[in-house]
Amino acid sequence: MSTSAGAQAGGNAGVVVATDGSAAGSAAVRYAVAQARRTGTGVHVVHVLPSYVPVVPMLPLIPDDLHAVGRSILVEAVQVASEADPHAVVRTELRSGPTAREIVEAAGAARLIVVGHESTPGWERVFTGAITLEVAAHAPCPVISVPEDWTREEGRRERIVVGYQDVAHEADLLPHAFVVAAARDADLTILHAWKLPGCYDDMIVRRTHEDEWHAAARERIESQIAGLRADNPEVEVDVSVVHDQPAHALREASKDVDLLLVGRHADSGVRHLGSTARALLREATCPVEVVPTRLLGTPDEELRLERAGAPLK
Repeated sequence: MSTSAGAQAGGNAGVVVATDGSAAGSAAVRYAVAQARRTGTGVHVVHVLPSYVPVVPMLPLIPDDLHAVGRSILVEAVQVASEADPHAVVRTELRSGPTAREIVEAAGAARLIVVGHESTPGWERVFTGAITLEVAAHAPCPVISVPEDWTREEGRRERIVVGYQDVAHEADLLPHAFVVAAARDADLTILHAWKLPGCYDDMIVRRTHEDEWHAAARERIESQIAGLRADNPEVEVDVSVVHDQPAHALREASKDVDLLLVGRHADSGVRHLGSTARALLREATCPVEVVPTRLLGTPDEELRLERAGAPLK
C-alpha cells in the first residue's frame, strides 16, 4: 500500500472518506477502500480538527497537541485501510474548520464521499449527528453513510434497494441505481412507499383504491425503467409498491439489504435533506447512499400531493 500526506482538495482520489477516529470512522475507511477497489481509484482520508475547543486564556485556540491527535487519527486510518487492502493507494489530509464544510471542500471532484453512520441519541446529535446530514445535503457527489457495526453477509448476491418518489424526482437516481447494481453484480429492488395523511388514508385508499393505485404505480415505474432494463440485462430488478410511510418502509428494508439509495434534489436551490433521507441516515441498519439528482418540472398539485405522501397516479 502506498500513502502520502497533505493532499490538495479533491486531488485525483475517486473516494474521499472522513474519519474522526471512532469505530464508525474506521467502518467508513474500510467501506471506502472496498469502493475504491471496485472502481480502480485511490482513497483520500480526511480528518478535520475541531474549530473550537475551550481553553484557558493565553493558550492558543487550537494547540499543537490537537494537531498531534489529528495526525495519530490519520495514521490509525491508514492502518485500517492497509488491513482491508494491502494494495490500496491512500492519501491523508489534516484540515481544520467547520467539519462538514471542510469535508465537502476536501472532496473536490471526487466520485464519492464516505462517512461513518452517526447514531448518537438526543442532544448529542446537535454536535455529531448534524455532520453527516450536512455533508449529505451539500456534497456535489453521492455520499454513503456506513453504520459502525455493519458487515456484508458473505456467500450471497448483494441486494440494493432504491427509494422511488416519482418520475420527476428519480430521473437521475434510477440510472445511477442500475449502474451501482451492475458494478456490484447485485439484485435491485425499486421500492415505492406511500401513505395519505390522516383519515384520508383509511377512508379513501384502504377502503376503495389501494389495489388500483398499486397497479398504476407499478405500471408507471416499469414504463420508466424499460430502457434501463434493456441496457442492463444482467441486473435482476424487482418493483415493490407498499402502503407505508416511506421512511419506515425503507428502514425496514435496510435490515436485509447491502445498500439503500435515496435522492436529494441538487438543483432545487435549497441545501437540505428531505425527512426520509434524514431519518434513514440516523436509523437505517445498512449503508445509505444519498445521490444528488435533478428535479424535473412537476405540476404544483402533483408535487403538493407527493409531499403529503400520496401514491403515484
